[in-house]
Amino acid sequence: MKNYNDAISVKMNHMSFTAAHFQTSDLIDLHFQMGINCSVDNPSLFFCHGAGASQEQFVHQHKFGEEYCVVIPSLRGHGNSEMPPTINTESMSLLRQALDMLELADYLEIKEFHFVGHSIGGLIGLELLKIAPERVLSLTVFGISPCPPKSVFPDWLRANVSHWVSYHQLERILGSARSKDPVTVNNFTQMLKCASRPAVYYMLKSMVRHNYLETLKKNTTTPILILRSGEDDRVNGSLDPCLEELDQQRNIDIMRVGSASHLVNMETPEFFNNILGAFLIKAKLKDSKPLSLPPGLRL
Repeated sequence: MKNYNDAISVKMNHMSFTAAHFQTSDLIDLHFQMGINCSVDNPSLFFCHGAGASQEQFVHQHKFGEEYCVVIPSLRGHGNSEMPPTINTESMSLLRQALDMLELADYLEIKEFHFVGHSIGGLIGLELLKIAPERVLSLTVFGISPCPPKSVFPDWLRANVSHWVSYHQLERILGSARSKDPVTVNNFTQMLKCASRPAVYYMLKSMVRHNYLETLKKNTTTPILILRSGEDDRVNGSLDPCLEELDQQRNIDIMRVGSASHLVNMETPEFFNNILGAFLIKAKLKDSKPLSLPPGLRL
């Protein structure tokens, strides 16, 4: 593992992290946070945020740095990460951003990693499973469906809203669409203020047409956890029929979280952390039994 002489030591959520950056193959300066317990003995765990957010989405997941080498990037155009010189569907595509994750892992000399992705971060994880399955130890996705929506019109409209409305309105629309918890909405809108508006637009646009159902069906060995939040109606319309297709696949755990909304890791962090922790233990043990909730944890 590399040493970072230029890294800035920060204290967040009672766990020390370093803030650093690297340059991608297409010359984008990508910023990330990294837990200090990154030795060769600790497995690596990547967290990847959704459109409009940043690495700060996973502050409540810093506790995993006690047992894992935690890496939390800000995607291009989000947080302190740079925008591409030419921003278009190619430079902001799911493939390009999956390559960012692989290049970051290479930079850190990480061969394999667990990956947790929210919304477009989950799609980036699914793209990694498609192009480099040998490097993904496990995949957890939430706030997204691996299958495309029945109608692309609402997602197309949502993407174009980022061009049509004022930035204040965009903060309100995207923030309220992601949670019913006012604290979570406020924290999300603060992150959105640091996001490039064109980046949000092209990210939302890249989410309009995707389909990873066959990727999941073909991969019968990588442990996968899909979280379904009961109040995430926009996602569940396409997620539910997708889950029916995957229900009998032994390497896929489906956890239905009844009262949560889109940003479950921010709304109910302890609940989310307990589920993720149990899944990571199961993945480590290569346990083929269905994931069971930790004692005392209820949906």
